[in-house]
Amino acid sequence: MAPPSRTWFGLRRKSPSIPDSEIAELGRKLTDEKQGKERIFEELTRAGAELDDAQDEGASLRAQLAAEMRRDGERTEKELASACASLNEVQAKSGGLRAQLETLESKLAAKEKEKLEAASKVAELESALESSRGAAAALEAAAEAGARRAREGDRLHYVLACNGQTGSIARSVMASDPESRLYKTFSGEWNYARDESGRAVITCHPDRWSAVLEHLTTGAVPTDRDTQLLEQARFWKLQRLTAALEALTPGAVVSNADSQGFTVRGTFVSVMSAYEPRLPFVTPRVIVQ
Repeated sequence: MAPPSRTWFGLRRKSPSIPDSEIAELGRKLTDEKQGKERIFEELTRAGAELDDAQDEGASLRAQLAAEMRRDGERTEKELASACASLNEVQAKSGGLRAQLETLESKLAAKEKEKLEAASKVAELESALESSRGAAAALEAAAEAGARRAREGDRLHYVLACNGQTGSIARSVMASDPESRLYKTFSGEWNYARDESGRAVITCHPDRWSAVLEHLTTGAVPTDRDTQLLEQARFWKLQRLTAALEALTPGAVVSNADSQGFTVRGTFVSVMSAYEPRLPFVTPRVIVQ
């Protein structure tokens, strides 16, 4: 039984009475609360076990990962060492090949130099050979000319193409103008047209031919102007005869060095005595031989 309750001023107080239904309800609540705490404890216990399992699994994974990383590192180090060894070998071979290449380039440069020197020597020999051939040709031509002169003698026998007149002239007479085309043609150095008797065929008018021979023999020049004889003298490049015949042409002489000695003669008439100028020009006419 419950002890009697104390009262003030000596009075006794009765304990309140709690209904059984409330007590039963409180009992059920406490039971439910206890069961809830037990469930929470079980869940906590299970969660702790799962956490332990996860930690164990993580540790195992970490150990496995560390082992794999260690193996990968060892394999990588081996591969790196092998690659370094291969690189060193390649570098060594490259150095040897570079040295061989430099040696070959040096030899090639020496060969190119020798080739250029040989080409230069060949060019010099070819030039000397060409000069020798030219000299030989000149000697052969001179020998042929000498033989021809020896056969023909000191006189040039000729026939005029226009009338068949024949004659002869000493070659020494033609040599009085050695730079002329006439001398070079008929002195025996060049071949020229001949008839069946071997006489030189002269394509010149008899009068002009006589004047040329007279000039070569005595140096005489016609006193009268003769344009056809002037043209013949220009063709045969008889310089003295050409100059003497040009001097017979009155008027000023205009020469142009750029046109290879082309000469123009003109006669100018004063406008005080005539209303229009007269400008006669004498130009060379080509004679085909």
